[in-house]
Amino acid sequence: MNFERYCLDKILNCLKGSIAYIKWESQISPNFWHGRFDLFGQYENKVYIIELEFKREDPATNIIKVFRAVDENLQILNKTKICFIHIFSDFFNLKKEKRINAEFVGKKMSKEFNNLEYISMDFNAVPPVRGASFPSNTDRAIKNLTIEIKELIKNLENI
Repeated sequence: MNFERYCLDKILNCLKGSIAYIKWESQISPNFWHGRFDLFGQYENKVYIIELEFKREDPATNIIKVFRAVDENLQILNKTKICFIHIFSDFFNLKKEKRINAEFVGKKMSKEFNNLEYISMDFNAVPPVRGASFPSNTDRAIKNLTIEIKELIKNLENI
């Protein structure tokens, strides 16, 4: 199993087990959304989109696909609260400009639509080069990240 799949499966299983009232799916292309999402959760009039950036060349493209879908489907989505959680691996400590640009676009998108919130988070592991072993802190980084995601969703649900 590759690193990305391993991490996404563990996070998905944790979210399904601990926030079971949200219907969580992985690698899904919902109706009118552009492209597929790493993790997608839906509950009543709320949508949670989670994208994990491991080593992506341009992480802003994930924001643009959400921006486009919301903009093109305002009539359908205007009563839907959307939370886009954008997670960056430690690889982006070396590519700070890419992350800064993505976060800039995400914040602009949030200001454009009152029903959309953009939140960036850290995933404290560096994806291994192809064929190498997973970093020793992978499971701990996944556990810490899922705790952070659960806390965020809990706080958002209480608002």
